[in-house]
Amino acid sequence: MKFSLFVHMERLDAEQDHKTLYEQFVTLCEIADRGGMHAIWTGEHHGMEFTIAPNPFVTIADLARRTKTVRGGWELPHKNRTGSDFCLTV
Repeated sequence: MKFSLFVHMERLDAEQDHKTLYEQFVTLCEIADRGGMHAIWTGEHHGMEFTIAPNPFVTIADLARRTKTVRGGWELPHKNRTGSDFCLTV
Protein backbone atom coordinates (compact mmCIF):
# COMPACT_ATOMS: atom_id res chain seq x y z
CA MET A 1 0.00 0.00 0.00
CA LYS A 2 1.31 3.47 -0.89
CA PHE A 3 0.58 6.48 1.29
CA SER A 4 0.48 10.10 0.17
CA LEU A 5 0.25 13.46 1.90
CA PHE A 6 -2.25 16.05 0.70
CA VAL A 7 -1.34 19.38 2.23
CA HIS A 8 -2.16 23.07 1.90
CA MET A 9 -0.30 26.03 3.35
CA GLU A 10 -3.16 26.94 5.65
CA ARG A 11 -3.13 30.07 7.77
CA LEU A 12 -5.01 29.29 10.95
CA ASP A 13 -4.13 32.65 12.48
CA ALA A 14 -4.01 36.04 10.73
CA GLU A 15 -0.80 36.81 12.62
CA GLN A 16 1.02 33.94 10.92
CA ASP A 17 3.34 35.30 8.25
CA HIS A 18 3.69 33.63 4.86
CA LYS A 19 7.42 32.95 5.21
CA THR A 20 6.92 30.95 8.40
CA LEU A 21 3.94 29.16 6.87
CA TYR A 22 5.98 28.10 3.84
CA GLU A 23 8.89 26.95 6.02
CA GLN A 24 6.50 24.78 8.06
CA PHE A 25 4.99 23.38 4.85
CA VAL A 26 8.46 22.45 3.53
CA THR A 27 9.43 20.87 6.86
CA LEU A 28 6.28 18.74 6.85
CA CYS A 29 7.01 17.61 3.28
CA GLU A 30 10.61 16.74 4.18
CA ILE A 31 9.33 14.64 7.09
CA ALA A 32 6.89 12.89 4.73
CA ASP A 33 9.77 12.14 2.36
CA ARG A 34 11.97 10.70 5.11
CA GLY A 35 8.98 8.74 6.42
CA GLY A 36 8.51 6.92 3.14
CA MET A 37 5.42 8.66 1.74
CA HIS A 38 4.86 7.90 -1.95
CA ALA A 39 3.66 11.37 -3.00
CA ILE A 40 2.89 14.87 -1.81
CA TRP A 41 -0.21 16.50 -3.28
CA THR A 42 -1.07 20.18 -3.03
CA GLY A 43 -3.84 22.37 -4.36
CA GLU A 44 -4.15 25.78 -5.93
CA HIS A 45 -5.93 28.73 -4.34
CA HIS A 46 -6.01 32.40 -5.24
CA GLY A 47 -7.05 35.53 -3.38
CA MET A 48 -7.63 33.89 -0.02
CA GLU A 49 -5.92 34.70 3.23
CA PHE A 50 -6.66 31.18 4.48
CA THR A 51 -4.07 29.53 2.25
CA ILE A 52 -1.17 30.64 0.08
CA ALA A 53 -0.89 28.43 -2.99
CA PRO A 54 -1.09 30.45 -6.20
CA ASN A 55 0.92 28.01 -8.34
CA PRO A 56 1.35 24.44 -7.10
CA PHE A 57 3.78 23.64 -9.91
CA VAL A 58 6.34 26.07 -8.47
CA THR A 59 5.77 24.63 -5.00
CA ILE A 60 6.24 21.06 -6.26
CA ALA A 61 9.38 22.11 -8.17
CA ASP A 62 10.83 23.59 -4.98
CA LEU A 63 9.96 20.43 -3.03
CA ALA A 64 11.65 18.31 -5.72
CA ARG A 65 14.99 19.93 -4.96
CA ARG A 66 14.51 19.48 -1.19
CA THR A 67 13.31 15.85 -1.13
CA LYS A 68 14.88 12.59 -2.29
CA THR A 69 12.23 9.99 -3.18
CA VAL A 70 8.72 11.39 -2.78
CA ARG A 71 6.75 12.32 -5.89
CA GLY A 72 4.89 15.59 -6.29
CA GLY A 73 1.40 16.09 -7.64
CA TRP A 74 -1.40 18.61 -8.03
CA GLU A 75 -4.71 18.99 -9.75
CA LEU A 76 -3.86 19.51 -13.40
CA PRO A 77 -4.43 22.98 -14.82
CA HIS A 78 -4.69 23.76 -18.52
CA LYS A 79 -2.17 21.71 -20.56
CA ASN A 80 -0.56 24.80 -22.15
CA ARG A 81 0.15 26.35 -18.78
CA THR A 82 1.57 23.10 -17.42
CA GLY A 83 3.87 22.72 -20.41
CA SER A 84 5.19 26.26 -20.25
CA ASP A 85 5.73 26.08 -16.49
CA PHE A 86 7.57 22.78 -16.87
CA CYS A 87 9.86 24.20 -19.55
CA LEU A 88 10.94 26.98 -17.17
CA THR A 89 12.00 24.60 -14.41
CA VAL A 90 13.96 21.92 -16.25
